[in-house]
Amino acid sequence: YYDALDKTSLGLIEARVDTYAGIVFATWDNDAPSLEAYLGDARWYLDTVFNRRDGGTQALGPIKWLEPVNWKTLVDNCSDNYHVPTSHLSSARVQTRFIGRPPLSHEDQFASPNKHVFVNGHSITFRDADDNAPRYVHGVSKETMHLFQGYHEATIQEVERRLGTLRARRVQLGNHSIFPNGILGLRLALPRGPLKTEFWHFVLVDRDAPEELKRVIRIGSQANNGAAGLFEQDD
Repeated sequence: YYDALDKTSLGLIEARVDTYAGIVFATWDNDAPSLEAYLGDARWYLDTVFNRRDGGTQALGPIKWLEPVNWKTLVDNCSDNYHVPTSHLSSARVQTRFIGRPPLSHEDQFASPNKHVFVNGHSITFRDADDNAPRYVHGVSKETMHLFQGYHEATIQEVERRLGTLRARRVQLGNHSIFPNGILGLRLALPRGPLKTEFWHFVLVDRDAPEELKRVIRIGSQANNGAAGLFEQDD
């Protein structure tokens, strides 16, 4: 507007802004708690994804699409593991990371060692993972496992220094949502009407990860949870 727009005359309200792990949060509520208090103990779990490495994370994307559904339904759907064995069993059985393993049964899926934590309205699921298992899921296959395993072994000492042995080696974050509309890794459910939601899907990677690994994770994430992903169609 070439300095012709007088912002002071528009009655604009300045939002309170803070960041966690490079993610920007904002609120217009002057009485809201600090971001640290708002996230609370959920940070202990979120750090296992968002604060693993010194270089931080990088968000690729986003992919955007519209869905004919209320935004709260999407958040609720991405907040639990209970729907996975029923809604996603057929998709899980054809994933490349399961090829060559015994067939997954409904009971096998429900027997997984997943735990559920609720903090300040946030929903966190996690599992007690194998000490030496890579933490990424998307993009893992027989052909790419060496990339994930090599990266895990090359970075585990740094991650242990930042998070401690328990979180670095055993705690693996699963489905989760950050109240009110942050979902699963880094996705946003943005209301566009009572029965319309704009979905933003970012692919989260470690900023200092090898480019080849980033590419594999990006393609795997799109194949599973992108607009045309196998899992996304079930949801």
